[in-house]
Amino acid sequence: MAPPHIPGEPGSERLAPAGRTSRFLKWSAPVLGALLVLILGFVLMMSIAEVFVLSQLSKIALLLGIMVLSVSLMIWIQARVHLAENRQEATEESLHLLSDALIQARRDLAQHRESEQALRDADRSKDEFLATLCHELRNPLAAIDHAGELLLDLDDDQEQREWAVRIIRNQTRQLALLIEDLLDLSRISKGTLTLSLHPASLPQLLQSAVDAARSFLEDAKQTVVFQLSDEPMWVEIDPARMQQVLINLLSNACRYSDPGKSITIAATPRLSEVVLSVRDQGIGIDSTLMPRIFGMFVRGEAARNRSPSGLGIGLRLVKLIITRHGGTIVARSQGIGHGSEFEIRLPRIAPPAHLSTQNHPGIPAELPQLLIVDDNRPMVEALRLLLQREGHEVRVARSGRDALQAIGLQRPDVILLDLELPDTDGIELAQVLRSSDHSTPPPIIALTGSGRPTDLDALQQAGILALLQKPVRIQELRETLDRIFRERAGTH
Repeated sequence: MAPPHIPGEPGSERLAPAGRTSRFLKWSAPVLGALLVLILGFVLMMSIAEVFVLSQLSKIALLLGIMVLSVSLMIWIQARVHLAENRQEATEESLHLLSDALIQARRDLAQHRESEQALRDADRSKDEFLATLCHELRNPLAAIDHAGELLLDLDDDQEQREWAVRIIRNQTRQLALLIEDLLDLSRISKGTLTLSLHPASLPQLLQSAVDAARSFLEDAKQTVVFQLSDEPMWVEIDPARMQQVLINLLSNACRYSDPGKSITIAATPRLSEVVLSVRDQGIGIDSTLMPRIFGMFVRGEAARNRSPSGLGIGLRLVKLIITRHGGTIVARSQGIGHGSEFEIRLPRIAPPAHLSTQNHPGIPAELPQLLIVDDNRPMVEALRLLLQREGHEVRVARSGRDALQAIGLQRPDVILLDLELPDTDGIELAQVLRSSDHSTPPPIIALTGSGRPTDLDALQQAGILALLQKPVRIQELRETLDRIFRERAGTH
């Protein structure tokens, strides 16, 4: 059965004249036969004198001849009608197929044009993305380079020295966040992003995120107003990832708000979830953009005019991370000029049994002694100085061989181990340390600057308890150390 035809499409016309002729012949044949039989009967009933002087046998022969002729004529007419119907059906079927082919060709052409347009749009988005990425990378690098030149020329101007150092710190953090966002998008698309879930108090997490975003909040002259419930609000999250989410939202609020405006962070517990919102008094979101606000490379014209910076990937990453936590996020805005709000809902959990690490035998009374195993001299020296200012005793090893010698001389409390050493693989070195040490081996925190996926099972089998991305954030390292000793204390 041929598929239905769309009115107005090619080939929807029927062979109306041929159809009427066939139907006329089909119905006229029996009528003609009946008429012939009546005529023959009439002739038979006529007297011999009225027609011809024929014998009885001749009349019978004549009658049979006429009947044979009539039947033959009827058979011939039926055959012609049947043949005409077959030809009509074949013709209509051919027209149906041709019509379907034309319709499909038209649809394929439309799809081809849509695909071609989508490819052009994707190519344009890619070009815009690469251009914006170059802009986002060059600006901080230029600021860092200029601040470095200024530091070299300064003598005793402490104020300008602090300003230059602050510029370098802020721009470096901006670069690190940008690279981390790009890597996370790649990990999520490949399914390699893993979460290290732990119970966390939401107010503490919010305060930590605001502290981490303090530099660009101050640069934008923005203030943060907290509206938090007094009830306990505990969630099971990856603290580093959730802080990344909050920093992205705070960064957008700063970027698209005028100086002196406030950003409101509110959190309210519900029966089975915690509702967190970040509201700003910025330019708002156009209603036409709202359905696509969490898409890749999406930026409205108002946002482009307001701030040419930004890759348009932050909100996409925010949604993906929240979804991986089992939560939801929605955006709200009354339109351009009315600010925006992002509301996050996360599953709520009961407060942990132990809320403090005090008096646990597994947690050292003093700050742990650290051994950094890494061959990147500038990074290691800067990290060593920062950790020493925190109060840690820090030693450094440049290779796997140096690390084994340093551990043999004095056993550290924690090892910060680069996974890509010049003389060995970091995982292999961790396995050696685990097998060669007859006592409990020191906790190992892996460091990596690679964007390639990391085999987390291999890390766990080697005794590595955590993985941190370079550049290492001091706050993240503090939280990781606290978590490791908290967990080790719980095993005693």
